[in-house]
Amino acid sequence: MSFDCDDIFAPISCEEPPSIFPRRHEHPVPRKGLVGHPQTTPIPTNKFYANLFLGGRTEGVWCQPYRLSHTNAPTFGMGVRHIGDQDKVLGPDPAAERVNWYYNVNPHPGSDCINISARELSRNMSVDDTAAMSVQVALHAHCEGSVRFPLVQGMGFVTAVYDNFTPAISSSVGFKAVTYERLSKAGRTMLKARITLADASIWLLYALPSSSAEDHTLHLHKHDLHRIEASTRFSGIIQVARCPSSACEGLYDGCAGVYVEYVRISGSLAGTRGRYTFHFQRGGGVQDAELLMFALPHHVSSFDDTTREGVQRYFQMSSTTKGAMTAVLGNSWTMYEPDCPVHLAADFMDTTAPHHIADTMRRKIVHAATTEVGQDMQAATNLDSMYFSGKAMDKYAQLLYTVAKYGNDKQLTEVCSDKLKAACRRFASNQQRFPLVYETAWKGLVSSGAFETGDLMTDFGNSCYNDHHFHASYIIHAAAVIALVSGGPEWIEESRPFVDSLIRDAANPSEDDPFFPVSRAFDWYNGHSWAKGLFESWDGKDQESTSEDVHFAYAALLWGAVQPERGPALAARSALMLAVLRRSFNTYFYMRATNRHHPAQFVSNRITGILFENKVDHTTYFGSNIEYIHGIHMLPVTPASAWARDKEWCEEEWETWFSGGRADAVQGGWRGVLYGSMIAWNPRRAAWWWFQDNFDWGWLDGGMSLAYCRALAAEALGRTS
Repeated sequence: MSFDCDDIFAPISCEEPPSIFPRRHEHPVPRKGLVGHPQTTPIPTNKFYANLFLGGRTEGVWCQPYRLSHTNAPTFGMGVRHIGDQDKVLGPDPAAERVNWYYNVNPHPGSDCINISARELSRNMSVDDTAAMSVQVALHAHCEGSVRFPLVQGMGFVTAVYDNFTPAISSSVGFKAVTYERLSKAGRTMLKARITLADASIWLLYALPSSSAEDHTLHLHKHDLHRIEASTRFSGIIQVARCPSSACEGLYDGCAGVYVEYVRISGSLAGTRGRYTFHFQRGGGVQDAELLMFALPHHVSSFDDTTREGVQRYFQMSSTTKGAMTAVLGNSWTMYEPDCPVHLAADFMDTTAPHHIADTMRRKIVHAATTEVGQDMQAATNLDSMYFSGKAMDKYAQLLYTVAKYGNDKQLTEVCSDKLKAACRRFASNQQRFPLVYETAWKGLVSSGAFETGDLMTDFGNSCYNDHHFHASYIIHAAAVIALVSGGPEWIEESRPFVDSLIRDAANPSEDDPFFPVSRAFDWYNGHSWAKGLFESWDGKDQESTSEDVHFAYAALLWGAVQPERGPALAARSALMLAVLRRSFNTYFYMRATNRHHPAQFVSNRITGILFENKVDHTTYFGSNIEYIHGIHMLPVTPASAWARDKEWCEEEWETWFSGGRADAVQGGWRGVLYGSMIAWNPRRAAWWWFQDNFDWGWLDGGMSLAYCRALAAEALGRTS
């Protein structure tokens, strides 16, 4: 099976969302400061900069390696801080062999290392040009004009663009020493200031005027211990950066004067070989300066040969929760994924039962399937939660797939298919308990639940864009199974408006689609999705379920695979997303004993739990039981979740938390989740557990089919024989 594609980011559709979704023209979370955006512009809700337009608008923005925040006191401006390893706080007992969490010291507004401002500024901030990997922020004056900050993930400098304002630079830490020198850049005189703060950290400031006239060169003087000021107005750019060592200073000097305004992404797939490229749109006008950016570890490990030439391995800066970042020179980066899992789609499309399955196992699979077909699918899927309804729907889709593959009973397959289609049609026609609405304030599909209940956290905050990729994944997967087994083109045509809209909402690939933001959930820079939507957050965006992130990409891959006539872009993009997810999860979330991206005392937890932009907490939002913390990263159990998890790491995780009978002490459906995950790395023991004679149905999670799990275990065991 081939999904070769030269442009994997081609739009799914550019048409208005289907009429089955009622329109709402207001949202309970107001759009703050988005003055440059007409109501027709989709606003990304789950991106790194969302704190700039939510709540009090003063919480941090993690551009990596810098944290920025809009400050009102004591100085109005843009606060800048680099959070190093020395700023990490471990707890609850920092001296313990294993800690439950760590976070990075998150200063109160106004207590940043460097604050960039101007005398003329008022207390007004606007946000514009919200894109998938960049945003423009402006601090305004009482008169016309502003100081503009182009914010981009991985930016080498924090850049401020001045338009006839008087710069004022302050520091709550305090200026211990400041020295100045002049550099020549593009025929202009650039001011360089080497700043030593009271904490002994070194910061560099560069000021490049927009004109080559000598009287336009910036002149700064130290006003007091905490403030440096200019004596005249200035037009041009001011850039600041932390200098971790003297060896890095020369590189900063050479790269000063250029920055990134916007990032365009392109990608392709050929066979199993995927590539994606970040194209950096330069600003600053210094053509001969090289562009400096910072890459995360999973970028560096996947760079192609050309990009690798720009890697400056001696120059690293700490990130908040993903280890050391590395300086890279170049106007673009290309990342290469050689093993995009196209085979997952090919395996899915083959519904022929393997010959190596023992007859006793086959009979137990069919027996469980017959029992599950008799269950009330309508009641199980007609809930007031899109998440739990979707999980139940996908459970029965797993069952349908198993019946078609192993049942050898056309009537049983038809009964299962008809019951599942009836349940799915409720969603395909948007007639579920809380129908989805297309709201035009932020532009997206949300549950009507919060509008009816008044509770923004109804259905885990779906109405405020929390967890959309999780919720959608189950329904998309179920639709793909029906299309393969029994629905064919008619089912695809019937369900496509709903399913395609779910994918566009969570993962619209193109700015050509004017009705949804680009890549709402998936963050191509961080290599995984963020689940938090329109909620102000002290520690930034977060995600607690890697496996459901995988499930969304897997479901989209299969939905593309059952519709080859529509072209390969959706399946190709999804296959590449899966490869990126596998790399990032095994780098940051699934922590082997050798992991160096988190503090050693935290690594022994083996799984991150909830990973925030500024914190990692070995817990969940719904409880701190170990089976919850680890199990939420295991479900749903599918071939994709098994493929994504490193086998040796799985063994380490089990030995740390579940060996010695501890898994068998787990109550309820979480026990099934643990043993379902085991299928991938210890199929012999897993098969024994799943095929035991006195199996307790209470061990199944609400999204698990016993017949399907038995089939997975039998197939995995057969492959090892």
